[in-house]
Amino acid sequence: AYGLGRTVLHEAGHQFGLEHDGRPGLEYWGGLPAYKWVPIMGDFWPGDFWAQEALVQWSKGEYSGASNRQDDLQVIERYVTRRADDIVGSRALSVGSDGVVRAAANAGRIGDSSDTDAWVFNMGQFGGDVDLTIDRTGHIGGSMLDVAATLRDSSGRVVAASNPTADRRAFIKAAVGGGSYTLEIRGGAEGTPRNGFSSYSS
Repeated sequence: AYGLGRTVLHEAGHQFGLEHDGRPGLEYWGGLPAYKWVPIMGDFWPGDFWAQEALVQWSKGEYSGASNRQDDLQVIERYVTRRADDIVGSRALSVGSDGVVRAAANAGRIGDSSDTDAWVFNMGQFGGDVDLTIDRTGHIGGSMLDVAATLRDSSGRVVAASNPTADRRAFIKAAVGGGSYTLEIRGGAEGTPRNGFSSYSS
C-alpha cells in the first residue's frame, strides 16, 4: 500500500510538471532519516522502513544541497485549487460524558501551512488534568502532516505545546485550573529547513 500510494503521487507530480528532487550527482534523494522526512519527488522508498512515522511531502528545495528548487505546491495550484477551510475560527471540543475526547467526534483538516484549527473547551471550577494525543487520520504508510499542538488559556498564554522530533503525533499533558482553554493544531516543522523540514507541506 505504501509503495503504490507514493508511486501514484510521484507520477501524478510529473503530470503536473514536477521534476525529481535530488542532490548534486543524485537524481533521487532519499530524505532525512533523523526526521523520517522525504520529498515525494525524490526517492520515497526509505519511508517504507519508517512505518507510520514516515513524512512524505511536497517540497520547494529548501533542504541542503537540493538540486531542484521548484515550488511543488505553486506548480500544482496552476491546475487544481485547494479545498475550503473546514474549521473557520474555532469549534467546541466534543468531550464524552466519561471525560474522554474521541477522535471521530473531533476531526479536522489542516489545509496548508497557514491553517490553524482550534478547539475550545472548559474546565470546571477546580480544573483538572488535560491529557490529549493528537494524531493524523489515514496515515498508514505515512502522511503529509506533522502535527504541532498548542494549548492556550483564556488570556492566550501558552499552557503546553508539543511537536516531538520524528513523531508525527503531538501530546498535550497539563494540570490546569478552571476556565476556558483553546487547543490549536497546525502543521509542524522540525530542525531547520536546510537540515530538517519547514511547515511548507504540512
